[in-house]
Amino acid sequence: MDNQLLRTPEFITYASTQQSCDLAIQHGATHIILEDPLLSIRSWHTEQYTSFSNLNFLISYLKTTYPSIIISIQCDIIMHAKHESLIDSFITFIHDQPIDYIRVQDSGLLILFNQKLSQINCIFLQEMGNANAESIQVYSRYSTRQSLSLDLPYKDIQLIQTKVSTSFDCLIQGKYLIQHSPRRFLAGLDPEVDSPEHIKSIHRIAQDEDYPGRRFVFLDNPHGHFMFAYFDRSLANYIPELISLNLSGWIIDARGESDDYLCRALSFYISHYHSYMQSSNDWHVQE
Repeated sequence: MDNQLLRTPEFITYASTQQSCDLAIQHGATHIILEDPLLSIRSWHTEQYTSFSNLNFLISYLKTTYPSIIISIQCDIIMHAKHESLIDSFITFIHDQPIDYIRVQDSGLLILFNQKLSQINCIFLQEMGNANAESIQVYSRYSTRQSLSLDLPYKDIQLIQTKVSTSFDCLIQGKYLIQHSPRRFLAGLDPEVDSPEHIKSIHRIAQDEDYPGRRFVFLDNPHGHFMFAYFDRSLANYIPELISLNLSGWIIDARGESDDYLCRALSFYISHYHSYMQSSNDWHVQE
């Protein structure tokens, strides 16, 4: 390998409680994405809130207990008219909070936050599309970082990096979303869910009759219907390639999984990253 100046990637994961924050950080996470079911449409958190009091508590807790931890807020709502008052309340709440990033999926919200929360950096996370240098260059005007599209192959990422000067995160382990609709397709399975806005979430696993063993995961919550692939996205066999891309962050998404899944995944990627770096004398790490 040629000599390169590398940053140490942030090891990023999601948390929605004090306990999940502690667990992630104890197993090496350096960047926590805080979730609130009001704002995070794919949250598996079972408790629903009507205000941002839990977010306020978690931000304060992390800043007091782990002052070096990087904090993001997940706001991946695809905004509709019904969300206007929620977003206004969020802007008021987050304006003076000591966080590092807001993670945004809606391009209109990205521009709105850029205008009204210019003191807070945004990470743009359009999961489908945004897979070319021209698009990424445009969004870089409004975001400090971008999460790489899950459809981008390694060589395309390398090419984009030669054309656009911006920072990237990458989902390296976690569920692979293959369908989303704002409609609650599974609501009829539970008599308690009498309206799309009902706070109760529904979790189901279904097997493809034509392909026994392929078990698809479904999440149905007030933000709609989510279908995940029968396999996880995993880049465990591509540590050297991940390192060579010099990404800002490696994301491990263990939402909907066990604590053991989270701990094992964090430990695996962190240990293999350090083992690979120690075995290669050609890398110079920028802390």
